[in-house]
Parts: sequence; C-alpha cells; structure tokens
Amino acid sequence: MSGSESRSMSPRFTLLVDGEGIALEDEHAVVRVRVDEAVDRLDAFEVVVAPDEGPGGVDDRLRLGAAVEVRVGYGAEEDEQVLVEGEVTCVEPSFPEGGPARLRVRGFDLLHRLGRSRRTRTFQDLSDADVARQIAAELGLSAQVEDTGEPRGHTAQRDCTDADFLRQLARRNGFVLRVRRRALEMGRPRLDRPPSHTLTWGRDLIACELRWNTHDQVGRVEVRGWDPRRKEAVVGVATAAGLDPMGGGRAGPDAADRAHGGESSLVLSDARATTQAEANRIAAAEMASRAARFGTGHGVSQGLPDLRSGTTVRLAGLGPFCGNWFVVATRHVVDGRTGYRTSFDLVRNAEG
Repeated sequence: MSGSESRSMSPRFTLLVDGEGIALEDEHAVVRVRVDEAVDRLDAFEVVVAPDEGPGGVDDRLRLGAAVEVRVGYGAEEDEQVLVEGEVTCVEPSFPEGGPARLRVRGFDLLHRLGRSRRTRTFQDLSDADVARQIAAELGLSAQVEDTGEPRGHTAQRDCTDADFLRQLARRNGFVLRVRRRALEMGRPRLDRPPSHTLTWGRDLIACELRWNTHDQVGRVEVRGWDPRRKEAVVGVATAAGLDPMGGGRAGPDAADRAHGGESSLVLSDARATTQAEANRIAAAEMASRAARFGTGHGVSQGLPDLRSGTTVRLAGLGPFCGNWFVVATRHVVDGRTGYRTSFDLVRNAEG
C-alpha cells in the first residue's frame, strides 16, 4: 500500500474528550495536533487550539485528567484511525503580546499511571508474563502478553516504578511494550511481518536518512547466572546464527566481523538469570537488541494514519538501499502550515 491516493484528499481528525466529541471546527481554531508513539516509550499527544472567543471560549472539558482519544484519517469518519487513547497530564494556556491566546493540551497513554510511584516488592513463583498480566490487571487493563517460559522462584521489583519494571521485564525477554485500546501488549517484535506500506523516494517518501553502524555488533553473547535450587552456575549463549536477518541480507554481527576481522563477544554477569532456559533467553534478547541497532533510519512521508510503531515498511527508489525496515517510533502531525505528515524512526538487523 502507498500513500499516493491519500495525498489527493484533505485529512480530517476527531478529538474525543471523556467519550464525547468536541466540534473543533466550530468552537476553536486548531493550530496543531501531534501524536507520538513508540515501541519502548509512552505514547504522547499534544493539541494546540486558539479559542475563537479568546480565553473565555475554551471548552472546560480540556482539563487535567480528562480522557482523550485522537483519530486521524481521510474521507469518511468511519475510516479514521485511532492514534492514541490517553489522559491529559498538562494544560498550558498562553497569552502572547500582540497575538491570539493559545491553549496547549498534552498527555500520555494509560501506561503513564504506572510511573507515578516507586515500589519495592517480590513476586513469588510467577513467570515474567504472569507478572506483567498482574500489573496490567492492577491498572484495569487487559493483557496480551507472549509466554516467557517457566515461573521464577522470585522476581524482585526494586525501588522503581511499575512502568520501569515492566520495561525491564520486556527488555530481558527481547519484547516490546505498549498500551493499545486499553490493553497492555508485550511480545517479540515481528521483524518478518509483511510491510504495511511501500514508500518510494520522490513520491510517498518525502525525505529519508539511513545509517549502518558496526560499533555495537557482537558475534557472541554469554550470560552467567546462578541456579539457587540446584546450587550451580548457569551459562546461556547466543550467537548471530540465531538471528533472522531482514530481507535475507548479512546480519549486523556478521557484517561487523567481515568488515573488521575476528569475532567480538559480550559477557553479562549481572543479568540475575536463575535457570538455564532463562540465561539462554536473556542472551538471545541481548543479541537481537544489539543486532537491531545495526541499521537505523528516519523518514518523513505524507500523512499515513495506519503507519504505526511495531509494523514494517518497505523503502523503494533508493537504489541498493531499498528494503524492509521495522518501525520503532512514529510522529503524526496535522497543522495548517504543512498539512498532515508522518515521520518515523526505523531499525534493521541486516545489510540492505
């Protein structure tokens, strides 16, 4: 799919506050709408309005704690895509000299609630997936969490927020973490999924910058831990052979070895692995994470509501640099100056 067809139509957006739509085109002059999303950060939104009637014309529903949903699309309202569901965490009225009043409303998805308090506690005989499901339930969210293997004797949350703790669990399993439609999602990134869009430079792809960097690439990861039940050391190992290079190209670690000679390695002795299976899983996650940083990129396209983090795109018209990339972050911006544009950050674990 490409964005060529949507470029000929004007974008439309809907702002729902506490479940009710605000007729922005009638009550306010909307200056800008921005939605940021990523596989490893909170989804965020910003809406800037200029009340037609000055400060007194601001809708009183645009307040701290209000539930907000932003939808963007082309054509009919039923075709709009939900970009973010969250809560207002910041209200910024501005009264400049010689200009109109402005109201900037910012907020985050519901995962931000898990970052409000630091906690210390222990989870007994639960897998990492079970712990994530329990924390999601505490927030009133459903959970779509990929299996993480056998239960651990104990899992300690040490003086950190629930949000940071969930990120730790996701990182050591090689998962991505996010909230979508009141559901906590945690699972492996699908680098092999078909691309949601093909973007061609000079057409759908307005601008693009790509980079391949061998600096963090290692050919072997070793994780050392201790099994308290068997009272013995455990060692997990992952190599580049376990990677699935995107597009069938040379994986990052192999490209680094070919460019610089020899094989580099990494030893992790503080990963708190307590079983052989867990040590292997942490090693594989670290290998995959480093390989994904081999190729990085940033692009800008015409507004594409369904271009989201966690999907893949195919870049075309770039000569030998064409290929599929994994989208780790997007920014959707609608304003009266540039119209609707989508920018995105990319990663790729192999050469083009």
